[in-house]
Amino acid sequence: MHQELESKPAIPQREKGQYPRIELGNPEDYNYFPAEQVSSVLAGFGYGENMMRVHALYLHKSNSQAVGVWCAIQEEGHFIDKPVLRGVEQAEAIGQTLLVALVLANKIPEGRAIRLGSIDFDYPSAAIPPVDFNTIVLFGDSLKEREIIGYGEVRCGPNILSQGYISGTLLENRTSERLLERTRTQQANAVTIFPFQG
Repeated sequence: MHQELESKPAIPQREKGQYPRIELGNPEDYNYFPAEQVSSVLAGFGYGENMMRVHALYLHKSNSQAVGVWCAIQEEGHFIDKPVLRGVEQAEAIGQTLLVALVLANKIPEGRAIRLGSIDFDYPSAAIPPVDFNTIVLFGDSLKEREIIGYGEVRCGPNILSQGYISGTLLENRTSERLLERTRTQQANAVTIFPFQG
């Protein structure tokens, strides 16, 4: 059990700026999944409605590529008068797109769940909300027994805002449920750091 939690897939070695080239191809080669299906999948990973960074998904019929739609509002930006979407939000969008795509492509083995663990990202351009983003991920035709590695980009029109690799570990369902239960307990028993009252 302890070894399973510590296992981390190796991010591919690369020179800075060297990434796969994504060709989106024909829109007719994708199956569309609306917000209801996407949010249902993310809820299964413990995401609340205000934590979701994918609002619809196009899954390529080859089950090796997906395009997420993220409708970012101004309030999601950092510094509200002149907002910019933080890098962690963009990485989260890529991770969530990968999770949803793997579930909808039926690529998670029976009795397993995924825990994302490592990222290696670059941020070529600023992301300014409110705007609609596309989060694009590539993932392999088959998963290794314990590992999953995907490549992702956040795009606004033709501009790449962030790109990089994200990896995770395939856990047994009981381990994943234990981690989710711990998260729910922490959320239900939030500690007030500043007890001052006005």
